[in-house]
Parts: sequence; structure tokens; C-alpha cells
Amino acid sequence: MKCSRGAGFSPLGASALFRALFHRKTVEAEMAEELQSHLQARAEHLMHSGLSPQEANRQARVEFGSLEKYKEECRESLGVRLFDELKADLRYALRSMRHNKAFTAVIVCCLALGIGANTAIFSVVNAVLLNSLPVENPQQLLLLDWDSNKPLPKGVRSGAVGYGLSLPYLIFEQASHNRQLLSRLGLSGILGYTPLGVNRENADVVVDGRPGMASGELVTGTYFHALGLSPVIGRLIAKTDISPSAPRVVVLSYGYWSRRFGRSTAVLGKTLLINNAPSTVIGIAAPEFSGLNRAAPADVWLPLRDDPLLSPWGFKGTFKKPSWWLNIFVRRKPDLSDRQVQAALTTYFRRVITTNLHKHFNPGDLPYIKLRSASGGMGFLQQWHSKQLFILMAAVGLVLLIACANVATLLLSRAAGRRREIGIRLATGASRGRLIRQLLTESILLAVAGGVLGLLFVPAAGHALFSLLAGSQPLAVNVHTGDAVLAFTAAVSILTGVLFGLAPALKATRVELATTLKESAASFSRRSIGTKSLVAAQIALSLLLLVGAGLFLRTLSDLENQNLGFDENNLLLFTLDGHSDGYSGAHLAALYGQVLQKIQTVPGVRSATELNYAFLGGWSFNAPVTTDGGALHSGKGVYVPHTGVGPNFVKTMGMKLLFGRDMSKRDIAGQRKIVIVNKTFAQYFYGEFNPLGHRFNFSDRADPAEAFQIVGVVQDARDESLRGKLDPAVYIPFTVGNIDTLGSLAFEVRTAREPQAFIPAIRSAVHEVDPRLPLIHVTTQRRVLDRNLQNEHTLADLCTLFGALALLLASIGLYGNLSYAVARRTNEIGIRMALGADRKAVLEMILRESLLLIGVGIAIGLPLALAAARLIQSTLYGVPFFSPAIFSSAILVLTCVGLLAAVLPARRASRIDPLTALRYE
Repeated sequence: MKCSRGAGFSPLGASALFRALFHRKTVEAEMAEELQSHLQARAEHLMHSGLSPQEANRQARVEFGSLEKYKEECRESLGVRLFDELKADLRYALRSMRHNKAFTAVIVCCLALGIGANTAIFSVVNAVLLNSLPVENPQQLLLLDWDSNKPLPKGVRSGAVGYGLSLPYLIFEQASHNRQLLSRLGLSGILGYTPLGVNRENADVVVDGRPGMASGELVTGTYFHALGLSPVIGRLIAKTDISPSAPRVVVLSYGYWSRRFGRSTAVLGKTLLINNAPSTVIGIAAPEFSGLNRAAPADVWLPLRDDPLLSPWGFKGTFKKPSWWLNIFVRRKPDLSDRQVQAALTTYFRRVITTNLHKHFNPGDLPYIKLRSASGGMGFLQQWHSKQLFILMAAVGLVLLIACANVATLLLSRAAGRRREIGIRLATGASRGRLIRQLLTESILLAVAGGVLGLLFVPAAGHALFSLLAGSQPLAVNVHTGDAVLAFTAAVSILTGVLFGLAPALKATRVELATTLKESAASFSRRSIGTKSLVAAQIALSLLLLVGAGLFLRTLSDLENQNLGFDENNLLLFTLDGHSDGYSGAHLAALYGQVLQKIQTVPGVRSATELNYAFLGGWSFNAPVTTDGGALHSGKGVYVPHTGVGPNFVKTMGMKLLFGRDMSKRDIAGQRKIVIVNKTFAQYFYGEFNPLGHRFNFSDRADPAEAFQIVGVVQDARDESLRGKLDPAVYIPFTVGNIDTLGSLAFEVRTAREPQAFIPAIRSAVHEVDPRLPLIHVTTQRRVLDRNLQNEHTLADLCTLFGALALLLASIGLYGNLSYAVARRTNEIGIRMALGADRKAVLEMILRESLLLIGVGIAIGLPLALAAARLIQSTLYGVPFFSPAIFSSAILVLTCVGLLAAVLPARRASRIDPLTALRYE
């Protein structure tokens, strides 16, 4: 009789198993009560057939079976028996772990290293790459990008240098004022923002007479509403704040409010002086929100409008020029696809620029709209760090595989010693599946214990990893152990337990009873192919990590030691923004000249100069070049980066002057059209001829009246990036061009000793010229160089750490395997020594076998390392993906560590007493 609907038993429903597992007594009582009711009903039915009550009850019990048998069948059908077996397996596993404390501790620690490292990296990956913006329905948010078959025509300037994400303000303005147009485009909202200046900390904020710096953004009136955000206190920027006649207002981020005002609610209504523009605080944004660019979190948000003191990108008159400077986001309707929205937006985009900027575009060169998912923000953070994080995830994945192989080796070794036990259990009726399940339960329990131990260190490790990744760059990222991280740890722990436990469980239960029960311990000495294979796999994976660490260390070394073309030592770097204090045009240029002259009077200052963009800052401005008749190339189609500089530029930067002269004060003050070019420019355009005196234009055509004359040639310098080939470069007086657009300038100060010691004196010198001028981004050129090497430092340091971990785990695996092999071969070694083998011969035998095992692992790992090196080739610099020196060093280190791990078991084998060994079983 089965416990089923056909037997008259009503199932308990979907919750039956849960109730059976956790409310066992209740379930059994319900089954007994239901059985009793069925028995009574059956007995009454039989009595209607003419049977006596006694005979009817007896017949009913015969039909339904005994209560105990029925309950047992019902318990089995509800999964209670399976639960009982799992409880028994857990008790057995815990008892086994308690009786083998050292064995358990080694396995749990190995797994904690592997699982903990993977979880720590995943917590950073989750925070940087996977987390969405804390806004309403972030999956509907899209960022407008554009592309074209040709660059922007002359007269159209893109504010976001290097990116196609900047669009004309007209695109936003017309759509935001026309709800019907917005609906036809398939959008439920549109918003935009732009940085307040080129630098991150670009807002000079004065509170009650106390100056300070903050990162600022100008946002449209729809910004906060379209994102579905609410304030902590006060209100957020609305459409009414965009009007030029409306009072200036500002919204503070929660972090800035906490740092600067101690979360005081009295800040509401307070007037802040932001770039000399009085602005009233109207609200505080939500704690988790710090802007749409998580790579540059904002401190303050101001309304985007035509305000001379609060200009996009720090450029005056932006609204009156055909500049592309606004980052536009849209929220698409849920029932439309991205492709439909993209087609509608491209049509609208082309119509706007054709109508308003028609003189700048040819009909066949019109750009088109591309859509980017903005659920995670602008995407710069993901773009900058995704490759690093994927490399590190692969590295810690290898560490986990090595840990799994290590644990599997130990379990296989122990399983060999339990073959008689398992054989006896099989002989007494236990099924193979039942034993496999019991062994897997033990493996998963060990993995879970390792995961829990590793999880304890994840918060600290995650923050340390993120600090290495971010360096000094502030990022709007919150690394925490949330639900996703906990789920990842649980999944990895269970998968790891199955991964390292399945092979030993299958091998341990694959026995022939007759043979196994008669085998002695000595007969197992030749059954170690599985463990040796796992040790070889650990060595191969360790070689992979060691080669990777070597390549990244060599890349870091080559980048650090390359010839930069300038002297980065004893250079103090800071920025001044006189434009924010009301200076403009010639008055602003004169102000910077006065400041420079005053700085040069500070004792210990050897020289100083100005630059539009600091060296290695990642900024440049490209323009087409047309050369004169004496050049080898006309220059047409060649875009050359140029940087505005001040007097004594070559001397201050420590560059080597090959020909000609340096910039002078008269060149800057007179706005002379003279240039200094680098060696690559001179060789490309003039070959071996002397380029001094030659002229060229920054345009598509030659114009003698607007031409620049070459007065100097300098050695090539890494002024923009540490990577890539050296391109032609030009340095011009920063006063040349449209001086009305002059904004902030970087100052480089060459000092006689440690430059940071000069900061107070230089600040005093600047304040003597104008006490309102703050020093922005005060740092040293050496620190800028280190910041450029942050990614390489992170990869090199972490890959070296993971390589060392892999080496440690592999050596533990090799040591454990050899120690077990020596113990199993004690009888054989005793026979060898009894027949005349000396200790040296035994030592050589064990070391020879160890060396063979290491050689097999290296042979497997070499092609894997070559393939991995080719995959990461794009992240390397100055080193080929196959470097004989690095591969040889990795093999040598691995061999030496492997032999050291083998020495102790080998010495133990050589000291075995033959008489004791012959009696060993």
C-alpha cells in the first residue's frame, strides 16, 4: 500500500516537505489522524456489506496495513527519510571533522583563502561594475551618444574632449519644452548636466568667509524630477530655478553636507559664495546619490542657465556658441525598445542641427545618435576599471582552483586510507549512491566552513582592494557585503564543495569488495595517479599566475623607468582659476603674469611657468596643421595636439632643448605667434632639415598672416599619457588665440628641494596678488606620475600576492602528497634499504620523483601561460607577451619552491629504520 491519492490519502500540498522537515511530530500526528478516519470510513462501508463490526475493522486494517508501515511509507514519500539521512550525514561529517582537527583546519584555511579572495574581488566588481544608480527605474535610463563618419566641422567645438557624449544644448532645450515632441520620441523624461569646470574640484565655495573647494555640476531643471529623487531636507532644483531672473540656488550632496556643515539643518537658506556667485542652499540630496558620473562624484548642484559666473566647462559665452558640451540622458517609455527610440532621436537630432547649425554641416556628413545604457551612470568608472577587475577575477579564480585541487589531493589521500572502511560498508548493504552523498556532504560542509571563515575578512579585504584600485581618486562607490555578495559566497562555497569533493567520492566508492577487503596498506602505494595529477595541475596553475605577475611587474618597471622627456622631481603643481573671481580676457592673463612673477621671488624657487593642461593630466587639444613650402608633408589631414604654456617653460619642466630658444615673457605678453615643437614634429615635417624659422597654420589651409613660427625644438616628452607612441606636439604661448575664453591655468614650480615644503610660501605669494585666489589641486608632478601608474601598481601588487598564495598552496599540496606517499611506502623503502640502498639513494629517489612531478606541471602550464599572456597583451607595456626572462624566472622559482616542499618528506624517508619499516603495515 503506497501513500498516495490512489490509496485514499490526501496530499498536504506544496508545503508538505517543509512541514515534514521542520514540524515532523505535527505531520506524523496529522497522518495518524487521517489514517484513523480512513479506517473508520472503510469499516463502516464493510459493515454495510453485512460484516460484523469486528470483522469490518480487521478487514480495513488488512487493506490499509499497519499504522507504522503506513507512516513509514508516508514519511518516505514526503522526503522525511531523505531528511533523516541528511541529518545523519551531517552528524557523521561533523564527528569526522572533530576527530581530525588538524586535517579539517588545513582544508578550511585553504578554502578560506580561495573563497575569501574571490568574494572580496566580487564585492568590488559588484560595487563598481554591477550596481545600478540609486534612482527610480535605472534600467530605463539611457545616455545619448553620437557618432559620425567624419569629425566635427570647423566652427563646432566639443566640450567633452575625447568623448562623443557632449551634445548641443538645443537638443535638450527644444525637447524639454515640448511634451508632445517628447512623447513622439518615445521618452517619458529628459535631463542634462555638465561639469562646472574642467577640473574635478572646480567650485570655490566660501561659507561665512571660510574658503574651500567642491566639485560642482550644472543641471537642468528636469534633472532631479526625471531621476525620481527626493531630498533629505528642503527641496531640489526645479524648472523655475532655470530662469535667468530667478535667484541663484544650490543643492548639496549628503556627503558634502556632512563634511562641511556637520549635517546641520541650519544650512537651509544659507548663502554660499560659489565662484563669486551668491547661491542659496535649498536642499540636501539623498545619501546614496552623488551624481550620474560615479568616477567624479559631485558635491554641489546648481541650475544650468546663462550665467557669466557659473559657466559650463568654465568657458564664458557657451550658450551663444555652437559648442557641444551638454551630457543628455533620457528615460524611455517601458513599452518601447532602444532601437525604436534611437531611430526617432536620430531623426530629431539631425533636424535640429540642420536647422540651427546648417552652415557647419554637409548633408552627407550628418552625425547620428547612439544610445548607451545609463543604469550604472556615465560608464567612465566601468570603462576605466573593467579590464583590471576581470584580470583580477581570473587570478583569484585560479587561486580557488588551486585550493580546490589542494583539498581534493588531501581528500584523495585520506580516501585511500578509508577503502577498507568503505568496502565493509558496501559489503554490509550500503549503496554506492548513499556513500557518495555522505562524502559529498562532508566536502560541502568543509567548503561552507571555509566560506564562512573567508567571509569574515571580506569587508576589510574588499575596502583594501578598492583603495588600491581607486588610489587618490574619489569614486562614488559603496563596497559592502550585501545580499549579492552573500549569495555569491554561498554559491561559490557549494560549487567548490562539489568540485573538490566529487572526484574523491567517486574514486573512494569505486572498489572491488573481494580485493579491497584483502588488500594491505602497502598495496595502495601505486594508486596515486589521481593525487599526482592534481598536484601537477596546481603547479601548472601556479606557473600561470607567476608569469602574469612577472609580466605586470615588468610593465610597471618599464613605465616607471622610461624617459619621460622632462624632470618630474621637485616640481610643485597647482591650478588657479581667476575667471571664477571675475577676471577675464587680458586682465586674467595679466593676473596670471603677476602671480608668476611673485612666485619666482620666493626663496628656493628656481623657476616657474604656466600651462593650459598639466603634464600627464590626460587632457589635450588637437587641431589640423598646414605647413609652409619647406616641409616634407603638407600636414593636411594631420591633427597635432598643442598646449598653451608660459615663460621659461622648457627650463621649468626640465626638458632638453635641442635647437632654438625657450619661451620668454615678451612672447607671452605680446601674444606672439611663435611655437616650440618636439623632435617627432620636426622629423615628421622637416626630416633632417633645421625647422627653425619655418611656419605653419593651425587650420586646413595656409595663411601667412595667421601662421606660427618655430623658434625651438625640444626632446619628445610624455605630456599626455605614459603609453602609446610619441606623436608630434606643439607648445604655444597661452595668451595666443581667443583670450576671452581663457579660464584656469596650471602652474608648475621648480624648487630647490622637496616641493611640498614651499606650499605655504607660494600660497602667501599668490594671496599677495589677490587674497581671493585659492590654490586648487595642490600636488607634485611626481604624485601625478604615480597616479598615472595606479592601475599598473594595482595589477602588479595583487597578481604578485595571488601568485604567492598560489605558490604557497601548491607547495602545501606537494608536501602533503609526498608525505602521504612516504608514509604509504614505508614498507617498500625498508625493503630497499635492507637490500643495500643507502640514505642518499632514498633521498635522491624521492627528490627525483618530486622533480618529475614538478616538470609535468610546468609542461602543462607553459602553453596555458602563453595563451594567458597573449590575452593580457593589450595591458602590457615595453614587454612582449612571451618574455624568455620572465618565463624562465617563473619556472625557476616554482622549481625551487617545489623542491623545498619535497625536502622534508625526502629526509624523513631517508631516515627510516629498515627493521621498523619491514614490520610496518
